[in-house]
Amino acid sequence: MPFPDVASPNSFAFWHDLAARSPGDAARLFHRRVAALDETERRAIFAFVPDEKALAHAFETGVRHGGPLAGVPFVVKDLFSIEGHKVGAGSRFLASQREPEVIDAPIVRRLRHEGAVFAGITHLHEFAYGITGENPHFGDCPNPRLPGRVTGGSSSGSVACVAGGIAPLGIGTDTGGSIRLPAAFCGVWGHRGEPYAEFTEHCFPLAPSFDTAGWFTTTLHDLTTTMRALYGPAPFRPTNKPLGRVPALLLPSELDPTYAQHLDAAAREISEALPDDLLRQFLDATADAANAFAVIQGVEASSIHAPWIDPLREEYDPVVWGRLDRGRKRTEAELAAAQVTRDRIHRAFADIFTQFSGLVLPAAPFPALTKAGCTEEARRRILQLTSPCSHAALPALAVPVALPGGAWSALQVITPGPQDALGLV
Repeated sequence: MPFPDVASPNSFAFWHDLAARSPGDAARLFHRRVAALDETERRAIFAFVPDEKALAHAFETGVRHGGPLAGVPFVVKDLFSIEGHKVGAGSRFLASQREPEVIDAPIVRRLRHEGAVFAGITHLHEFAYGITGENPHFGDCPNPRLPGRVTGGSSSGSVACVAGGIAPLGIGTDTGGSIRLPAAFCGVWGHRGEPYAEFTEHCFPLAPSFDTAGWFTTTLHDLTTTMRALYGPAPFRPTNKPLGRVPALLLPSELDPTYAQHLDAAAREISEALPDDLLRQFLDATADAANAFAVIQGVEASSIHAPWIDPLREEYDPVVWGRLDRGRKRTEAELAAAQVTRDRIHRAFADIFTQFSGLVLPAAPFPALTKAGCTEEARRRILQLTSPCSHAALPALAVPVALPGGAWSALQVITPGPQDALGLV
């Protein structure tokens, strides 16, 4: 079996109790779960795992420190600063351009403060510039719940750890869907934060106006526990506003009718349909969302990569290099048009939030893809669903939805603030 049984204990409560009884046993169990992967899978998922002695000490420290996450192991996408390590970003050259980090990123520091246990660094789609989780340098992350399918990305290693029953908490990023899509493909819970927030600091950027930090868990309880630990208790905001939704078949991502019906059935349990005026406004505003996202993201990303894009061209994944190259060739007219779309999407969400506490949309236009299915057209269809939230710089939850035949998808619950989703699902 390529992954540990996904039904094996992987909750916060399980790890807390085990670490409290025996930090050494907790470290040995984590290492056994990693060792259950074959060499190809380990190389695709992990950039670094602490040795057993160091991990046992970290479990002991976490339990002694206390906190709501005491004894909970977490893995971190290789974009965030970890003291003593070089950020690699899924690339084969970035680490050679950097010195070891001298501090932890704020999100890592806060997790340790709450008693959580740093247990490894995970690979990703190179430079986070892809949504499928493919990586030609370290290998494509296998989907632990659907063999032969990809995990989605770019937070591929982190979601594989959580969905595969290795760690109960995986830290990632979401620029255009890199938490929401992997959560959908792998059947786990996910949370995307906000751009320019504390937890995006000391994180190697892709497109800063879109970049957010987030995480995966296997249960809603563990997701909300993490949110409360990192954000603090939700402010009391009494509201009788319902969640709104857009019927899946009306979205321009060409969802299969049977698949759309399953997602709509799940959405109806927690939301009600938008009125016609808000629905038309949202659909009109988001009609060109994927293209506008690609323009703005490409401009921002190519600026970040300007020092390397030509001198180190051969070191890049050719697909990623091509996206960067297109980004630096975008015209002022293209950027201006994309910004108009972005502004319209902002207004559409603002109007929705006057009547609704949030908006529910599908998080993926199809179940997890095969390698052959990871095409540019599939990427466009994904971004057409995920990029409206990104344009509006909003947080979201990914709520898993089981499909017939063992596949998974998810709903994205988009809210005005990161704590507003607590208690909504």
